[in-house]
Amino acid sequence: MRGVCPKCGGKISLTVYRGTIEKYLEVAKELVLKYGTGRTDLEASKVSYADFKDDSLWYYWQRLLLIEKEIDSLFQERRREHEQRGLSDYM
Repeated sequence: MRGVCPKCGGKISLTVYRGTIEKYLEVAKELVLKYGTGRTDLEASKVSYADFKDDSLWYYWQRLLLIEKEIDSLFQERRREHEQRGLSDYM
């Protein structure tokens, strides 16, 4: 996505908010940890392959981590577009 309509060339604005996506991401991570490891006391940053009962749940965990990185990337890019600039930026 380039933020431009392929048909007319007009600017497309993002209408999805980070919080709307992240609330479901956190629930999904909790479910995968609960059913994948049988534990709810694990910190997400300290989870390893050995903690999981089977490969498919490890796969889901890895996918959720990648989705989280994609969300960070998307919204950081969006934030840079809307940063307030000072007069000195144009001199």
